[in-house]
Formats: sequence, structure tokens, C-alpha cells
Amino acid sequence: MCSSHSKISLLVLLTCGLSLTGCGSGDEAADTSPGRPVNVVKLSDQNSNQSLQFNGVIEAQQMANLAFRVPGTVDKILFKEGDAVKQGQVIAQLDPHDFKVSVDELKARLSEAKASARLANVELSRTRSAVKDHSIAAINLDRAISAQARAAAGVNVTAQALKKAEDALRYSQLKAPFDGVVGQRLIDEHEQTRPGITVMTVHQPKRLKAIVDVPESKIGLISKGMAGLVSWYGNPAGIKAQSTEIASLPDALKRTYSVTFKLDPTQLTTVFPGKAVNVQVDLSTQLEKAFCLQPSAIKSTEGQTQVVKLVSAHARHVAVKVVSQRHNQVCVTGELDTGDTIVTAGSAFLKEGDAVGNLLEAQQ
Repeated sequence: MCSSHSKISLLVLLTCGLSLTGCGSGDEAADTSPGRPVNVVKLSDQNSNQSLQFNGVIEAQQMANLAFRVPGTVDKILFKEGDAVKQGQVIAQLDPHDFKVSVDELKARLSEAKASARLANVELSRTRSAVKDHSIAAINLDRAISAQARAAAGVNVTAQALKKAEDALRYSQLKAPFDGVVGQRLIDEHEQTRPGITVMTVHQPKRLKAIVDVPESKIGLISKGMAGLVSWYGNPAGIKAQSTEIASLPDALKRTYSVTFKLDPTQLTTVFPGKAVNVQVDLSTQLEKAFCLQPSAIKSTEGQTQVVKLVSAHARHVAVKVVSQRHNQVCVTGELDTGDTIVTAGSAFLKEGDAVGNLLEAQQ
């Protein structure tokens, strides 16, 4: 009997204890409930409108596609790809046999023309004396003058032909136009070539430039002498550069303007011609600092444009001014700075001072 009453009393006490514990836990959970989940972005210089980014390609500042000026058969290629060359060095040569034959032939013809000219001068002198003595008719003097003129012209014509042949012999040698490196060789020995066909490329791989295409909506912001930063995959630190050339006419198909940035030669390490790069242009001296955000980050309260900035995990509304739009972003100015956390989705449901939790950082 006593045992049954003891068991009942113990069961009642356990039930009350569990009830009290459940109530206490519920109150504690209510006190520590997480804030509203939102999407956010941390402002960085990439969000700022004080810089523009363009894709481009690296090229040598000085490059030449070399071709022979006369047709012929390649006799010798004296340098390989990657070899350094000096200005004026012969780097390839055509078979000179036919050119030398032409030069020798025209030298002989020139000697013959000069001999004919000397004879014509003698004949003219004799004819003048005979006409003066009335030994022959005056018409013979006219014929002698004409023959002397034809002989002199023959000398000049042959001399010019000889000069052309000597030039062709000289053009059978391909020379480096400047100090550089052989970048490409597009022909082999014993192959035929003709004028205008590129056979070798010479460039200066230690003096580079980046060529970018700038859309017409941005070309007005670019000027000569602007600072730029050239970076690529694996080298986010980049290399300093400066704009040196700006095309004044757009590409016929792309409708973009070509802009050239000269790279700082003291920083060149692993970048080579042909490499795809990203060029960031500094606009800090031209534009008021603004940050470009997703349109969903902008809200309007009683006619005032605002964004929500997180301060100690609580919402703070900041008044902003829309200064521009680009692509799918809105650029604004206000009490914003690099490193601030801005709500990009969910700001419409936040009030001043609301706690915010479960932050999901958005990709810009």
C-alpha cells in the first residue's frame, strides 16, 4: 500500500518537473531567436564606379611581319624562333644566282651603251666640222645630234635597269628592322615565296602593351596618360600600365574603340605576347566615388532612396543618391565605404534596428 502511494507521488513530481523545464526552455529559445535571413554583399573596389575593367590581349610594343620584296627560293634561314637579332642582321636569304646574273648582264649592256655614246659624240663632232666647211648637207648634222641624244638616253636607261637589278639582289636578303627576337618562322629553306608573304616575325618581348576594346558608352571616360592595372589568372596583383593610344574611330563590326596601355617594363615577369588579360582603369580623379549594387539592394521609403547597411548585425537605413546605371547594376553615393555589408535581398522587410542573421553573401 505504502509502495503504491510512493510511486504515485514520485510520478506527480516528475511530471511537474518536466512541465516546468519545458516552459523554461521555451522562454529561453524565444530570447535567443535568430534574426531575419538576408542576402548581403561586402563592398569592395570592384563594386566602385571609380574603376572600369576591360578584357584585352598582350602584344609587343614593336613587332614586324617580315616579307621579301622579290620572288624567289629561300636559300638560307639564319635564325631560329626565339633567337635574338640585332638591327641590320641578315636573318634569311633567297637564292642569289638569278639576281647576280641579271646584274652582270646589265653591267655589260651599260658598257656597250657607254661605248655607243662615245662613238655618237665623235660622229657629232665630225659632222659639225664637215657642215661648217660645206662638205656635206646640213641635214646630216640633225641626224648626228639625234643619234648622240639616243645614245645618251640608252646609257641612262641601262644604268637605271642596272640599279633595279642591284636593288633586287639586295632585297634577296631579309634583314632585322630593329633589335628583337624572332617570334615566328613561317617558311622553310628551299621553299618558294613571293613579295608580301610573311616569312618571319620579329618583336620585342620585353616591351609590351595591352590592347583592349572599350564600348562607345565608356570611351568618353578614357584619356591618354590614365593609370591602369593589367592582371591575369594566377597574378591578381597585376602590372602597372598607362594608356598611350586611343582610337578615334570604332571597329566596323564590334562598334568598340581600341585603347592601348603600355606596361611598366620593370614589372614584367611571366607575361608574354598573346596572353589574355584584364585591364582595370582608375577613374578616381574623374568621378565621385560611388558603389554599384544589384537593383534589389535599393529601396524607397517615403520618396527617399535608401540601402540597408548592417552594423553589429542590425539594420541601418542609409540614404543614397543614384548617379548612374550600368548593365544590371545601379551606382549610388552616400555614407558608404569599402568593407561595408549591404543587404541585397530582403531589405524591404527590414526596419531600422532589426536584428539580421543567416547572412548569405551574394556574388557580384
